[in-house]
Amino acid sequence: MIESQRETFIRKRFGKIPMIKSSTLTLVLTSSVFLSLLFGSTINPNLTYAEDQKFKANLSGKNEVPPVTSAADGKVKIKVKDDTIKSEINVTGISDITGAHIYIGNKSENGEPIVDLIKSGNKSETEGRIIIQGEISPSDFEGSLSGKTLTDLQSAMATEGTYINILTPDHPDGELRGQIKVSGSNETAIK
Repeated sequence: MIESQRETFIRKRFGKIPMIKSSTLTLVLTSSVFLSLLFGSTINPNLTYAEDQKFKANLSGKNEVPPVTSAADGKVKIKVKDDTIKSEINVTGISDITGAHIYIGNKSENGEPIVDLIKSGNKSETEGRIIIQGEISPSDFEGSLSGKTLTDLQSAMATEGTYINILTPDHPDGELRGQIKVSGSNETAIK
């Protein structure tokens, strides 16, 4: 039998050609791929969004930049499931909301609006409470998020790079604000 150049090289280097069973090779390759994915998602958890994810924000006038005095407060719940993002804003102590947006920006800065939550949702008023519920789609994106995907919004929310801002007639630049955080993370908003 004629040896290939690779077999000749291996024989000269190591004295014999190691034989690897195909089942062993398959196991080694499968394990390598699994460990690579596990290691990669541990280093950057934003790489994988296969599971449902929940976000929250506590709304307060003290979170505005600069802070405003307001007796109102609120809570926000955002849920990512499959290919949809649903939001619910629950505000008390305000009689009229002129705007509710997701903004891109860190806690100490004013950013730009990227999703109009009133436009993409339904606003209802009951017993001194305003509730805005909606489903966000890429067609709702504006500003720097225009043309992007739901995963891009989810990534920004997961890194606390977004916030909710509630606008009122008394505070047209914002009366209530809260940084969006992964639900279950430590809450550091001022109340």
